[in-house]
Amino acid sequence: MLDKQCHAIVIIYQWGSYNLLDLIRHQLYWAHVIRNFQQMAEYSSGDLMSHIGKCLIRFCHSVFRMQHCYEQGKITDIEW
Repeated sequence: MLDKQCHAIVIIYQWGSYNLLDLIRHQLYWAHVIRNFQQMAEYSSGDLMSHIGKCLIRFCHSVFRMQHCYEQGKITDIEW
């Protein structure tokens, strides 16, 4: 249904078939991204990989908090 001429932003599920679309048209499915970071955070050896995963999860949560503040009018376009 989608071809190389698609001009929409497409939410992708990290499935290789979407690679035919121009990268500028990709929007990752955030639930899957956070799940991947969670797997990193739970890495069994608890080393750098685990630390990076935890930092990335905190960063994602910060992005969502900022988006919610923007949607509620608590911050301006420039602050966002």
